[in-house]
Amino acid sequence: MTDTCYMCDNPSVSKEHAPPRCVFPEQKDAGGKDYRKGLITVPSCETHNSAKSKDDEYLMMVVASYFTNNQAAQDQINSKIVRAWARAPGLSSTVVKNLQTVLVGGQPQHAYEVDTPRFDQSLAWCANALYHHVFGKRIDPSYKVISYPLAQLDGEDGGAVNIGRAQILRLANQLFEGLSTRGENPEIFWFQVSPVVDGRSVIRMCFFESFQVVAMSSATLEA
Repeated sequence: MTDTCYMCDNPSVSKEHAPPRCVFPEQKDAGGKDYRKGLITVPSCETHNSAKSKDDEYLMMVVASYFTNNQAAQDQINSKIVRAWARAPGLSSTVVKNLQTVLVGGQPQHAYEVDTPRFDQSLAWCANALYHHVFGKRIDPSYKVISYPLAQLDGEDGGAVNIGRAQILRLANQLFEGLSTRGENPEIFWFQVSPVVDGRSVIRMCFFESFQVVAMSSATLEA
């Protein structure tokens, strides 16, 4: 096993979960179901593990709140997230910014502003950890993330951005068709890894059976 971090050349001092452990509901919040069996871990330095715990928590809260998620996500909101907001009342306003109601398929849904750079960085770290788990080494250049479910509601380029994200997901569906999914707890998280060609790689991640993310190596984005 390597003695360096999954993200950098610093020595590993702990194990990082991919995705973060907080994403997976505790048994007491999941009707006794064990969603924390067989979790993936990789060697990590302090910066890319415990030092980013607040970012991990933010990632969990955003992915759990997606409106088409399964019941496990709703249970996570009603238990773990509610407790976290009760302990730190200011946390809810930090996560849920500019709350508004939008129509999706003719139905009203709640929408709020996501700190996209922070969110995407957490997802990129997760993708890099998954690559290390599968191949036993760090990918270079590292992954970048396209958060398909996040819609841009304002700005002149909003429509184009949303169309582009939808197109990326369609291409990912074609790329991963027929490839097996990985993950011991697919109701909470599963992922797929494309074959590596010329050092380029793509990973698809899915949270709570609905929130899908595509991560691509920088070389792929620049091609």
